[in-house]
Amino acid sequence: MKLRFTLALLLPALTGAAQTTLTNDGGTLTVQNGATLYVDGAVQNNATGTLTNAGTVQLIGDLTNTGTLVSGGTMLFSGATDQNFAPGTASVAALTVGNTGAVGANRLLLTQDLTVSSLLTLSQGLLRTQVAGGALRTLSLPAGGRVVGEGPGQYVQGRLQVTRTAVNSSTGSVDFTNGLVLNPNGQNLGAVTVTRTAGLQAAGTSYGTNLGSTNKSIDRVWQVAPELPLNAATPASATVSWVSDDDNGFNPATPAHLWRADQASGPWVAQGAAASASARSFTANTTQLGTLTVSNTSAPLPVTLVAFSAERQGPDGLLLWTTASELRNAYFGVESSTNGTVFQSLG
Repeated sequence: MKLRFTLALLLPALTGAAQTTLTNDGGTLTVQNGATLYVDGAVQNNATGTLTNAGTVQLIGDLTNTGTLVSGGTMLFSGATDQNFAPGTASVAALTVGNTGAVGANRLLLTQDLTVSSLLTLSQGLLRTQVAGGALRTLSLPAGGRVVGEGPGQYVQGRLQVTRTAVNSSTGSVDFTNGLVLNPNGQNLGAVTVTRTAGLQAAGTSYGTNLGSTNKSIDRVWQVAPELPLNAATPASATVSWVSDDDNGFNPATPAHLWRADQASGPWVAQGAAASASARSFTANTTQLGTLTVSNTSAPLPVTLVAFSAERQGPDGLLLWTTASELRNAYFGVESSTNGTVFQSLG
């Protein structure tokens, strides 16, 4: 009979040290199914080290891997201040964030790209895929992977990518578990990857904006990339949802639109009809997939100006402008002013 147990490594505090570290430098550490390895500090798995986890590895500190990390079990980060995770080239089956730190110091910071093959659980705290001054990393979940537990104050900030291998007439609505549900309305889209970028407060990256940056969307965009193109004659239905942390100045009590662009920097075109988004969830039909977000009925700006020039021609002036998109605009008017405050129409 095999016995399952919990092994607790309580590392002594060192004067002046932020946290103590368990270093695996050439050894093989195995956590069996049903067992828990609890480390009251950080773990550094060096180039010649091997860490195999079929149970649970629970850490209070950071995890840095440059060796061999094989985790078919759960990696649980439950510190009381920010923790760093550098997985190297490893992927993990299940990842749980349960950081109990105060707001602003309760994050699991992902310093390298990571694939979670089965389950990502947010039970407390945030998971952020970009550290201060660092590159934006990607947390990926392949087909069969899912995200649970997201809510206000506990969600993935940064880039969260989820793939579904078959989106077609037989699947109906498909939940990507990253705030987007897609119904192909009978079409075969093949494999679809949805990359959500959220919570970064970065114009053109995590939220959409018009050219003058006077209007902006929620701090969350979804880039929808199907294997097969969508037939515009049969619009797909997209439902997006978000947490209050990502309102980004948007008032859910006002009428909203689903907006679509080729990229988060725009230009943006409204999809479907305006409706209420009071539950921080919005559904609309779209004739094109691409980058989607939510804003009110006038932002991002319906007319996107990409170029403007003025040229003197004798006593007159020639004004030239180019727009990338125009939505529900009736006409253009030209006005002049001598003081920049009071304008008069030129007819």
